[in-house]
Amino acid sequence: MGVETGKVAEGSGNGLPEVTPYRFAKLEPKFLFSRDSSEHRARYLERYPSEVRRLLPRLVRAEGPIHVEQAFRRINDAFRLKRATQPFREAFQEEVRRVTRGSPITNRRGFLWPGSGGNVDVRVPVEGVKESFRPIEHIPIEEMRRAMVLVAGHSMGIGEETLVNETARLLGFKRRSDNISSTLRRVCADLKRVGRITVFQDDVSLNY
Repeated sequence: MGVETGKVAEGSGNGLPEVTPYRFAKLEPKFLFSRDSSEHRARYLERYPSEVRRLLPRLVRAEGPIHVEQAFRRINDAFRLKRATQPFREAFQEEVRRVTRGSPITNRRGFLWPGSGGNVDVRVPVEGVKESFRPIEHIPIEEMRRAMVLVAGHSMGIGEETLVNETARLLGFKRRSDNISSTLRRVCADLKRVGRITVFQDDVSLNY
């Protein structure tokens, strides 16, 4: 079977119709951390696991795939828990194990997926909403691959490094650290390896 290729044109990935703004789950805990003392924290810790068990599936269904650490922060923000000590972290991790054993939620490489996983939307930060921005470590590799393919598909005459730059910008990174660049270069190399894109003389072609 032959592989059909298409030339891609140099252009920005901003405003691509296939991307979606990051959407938040509506989390409504039954209690809030209104006082910060050892006595109250001990009492809260008793109720914390059951509330995590109740809210975590809702969070993953709305925001999955979501990194476990980001899920931990989102849950604690809903509780207004400003300082999550080690006992809370351990309780959260135990509930993650429990939920992934007894529901369709799966844990794949540190990301919680609603179901067995599959296609993932490219989600971009919402301007002015700090919580919608995710560090590169909190974006699943599947989403980065799809973002890069989208940029390639909406561009023409684009070079490999520009493809990396535009993908970073699409994902909300106004400045690229070495970590961001190296991560996205690995994504690009992966797409070349599986034949999704071809690079010839620094010209990127998207294989359909």
